[in-house]
Amino acid sequence: MHRELSEFLPEVRICTAHGQMKPEALEDVMHSFLEGEYDMLLCTAIIESGLDMPRVNTIFIDDSQTFGVADLYQLRGRVGRSYHRAYCYLIHPPGAKGLSPEARNRLESISRFRELGSGWHVAMRDLETRGAGELLGARQHGHMESIGYALFEELIAEEAARLRGESPESSATVRIELPGEAFLPEDYMEDIVERVRLYRSVWRSSTEAEIDDWKSFVRDRFGEMPDPAVNCAERARIRLLAAAAGVEEVVGGSRSVRIVLGAGGLPLAEVRKRLQDIPVLSAGQERTGRIPVVLDISSPDRPGKLELVSDALRLLR
Repeated sequence: MHRELSEFLPEVRICTAHGQMKPEALEDVMHSFLEGEYDMLLCTAIIESGLDMPRVNTIFIDDSQTFGVADLYQLRGRVGRSYHRAYCYLIHPPGAKGLSPEARNRLESISRFRELGSGWHVAMRDLETRGAGELLGARQHGHMESIGYALFEELIAEEAARLRGESPESSATVRIELPGEAFLPEDYMEDIVERVRLYRSVWRSSTEAEIDDWKSFVRDRFGEMPDPAVNCAERARIRLLAAAAGVEEVVGGSRSVRIVLGAGGLPLAEVRKRLQDIPVLSAGQERTGRIPVVLDISSPDRPGKLELVSDALRLLR
């Protein structure tokens, strides 16, 4: 590489640095480069270890698709440490065929988050892409995105409680699959830190009053809530009510919703009695003891379909 660059740029003074050099030789090279005796430093990723080079304003990272997000972020931070405008060029094989999906995600992340203070955003994207790894081991896992950040936190909290010899709080797992989008839109709430905090807050709510307070806070802070944001709160409410009622599943489409009560709960006759004012298409009992109830949510006279599901779950508590 040094020979090719020298032939291509004969007027540029180039020095090299890598981890296999003796400490004294490496120190001499770096000192000479910082003093301006050389114009270009050809080196390995050894420079990511916090060297301050204020006179350097451009960095080329070859085979950038092989680096992790954290490595790219650290390498990019070697330039622009003074008042000079800085440039970082990521060199990778042309086209998308030479890149794996993970490599594309890493390069897109480092290219997207460029403003001052973007380290937190980069760290969150790296966590979602690679996973958090083991607390007590060396392996790295990348499955966090398949279970969600909130559940990941719950699993870590439960395992930490077990290691302390405590009994982790048991929380019922409810399968919820309902129509409609449920998220906090980026154009409604731009700050990703704020969105993560509010996601965590609403899904950790232990009472309906806390969910109502959450909606009031979001409305006061960011204005009238769009439908996806409202649905986010209402799904959290359904999850809370379903867990309290011993419901295992809340699954539906645009016209009906199926609520499945776990075995050993309310008898079928009591379920039908409590839901006599709710439009129920069917209610029966399986051999396993579970009671599936199908609600009719197709009526245009009812303003909110999720509200109907919540009403039914309140009656089943």
